[in-house]
Amino acid sequence: MPKFNHTDDRISEGESPSIHLPDTKQKAADPPVKKRRRTDGRPIKAKKKGTGLPNTLLEDRTIDELQNRASELQIDGRSDMDKQALINAIRTALR
Repeated sequence: MPKFNHTDDRISEGESPSIHLPDTKQKAADPPVKKRRRTDGRPIKAKKKGTGLPNTLLEDRTIDELQNRASELQIDGRSDMDKQALINAIRTALR
């Protein structure tokens, strides 16, 4: 058994010393901000506001970018269009 200093009144005979280390656990971060959710519980994907680089081909842009460009050109029905339909509608509007 290890010897202890007799002046240390925190440890009595027969007790094993406990080592008190500072709390190394990280405090939990603030809980995340509630996101808007669909009725089925999945978060709603935020729409990007960009229209893509001006020198990028329409085929290389994302659907969100094409929909934003179609919005600028005031193309009706753009939310129901697939990527190729959006490309065709944008090209038609720019003629």
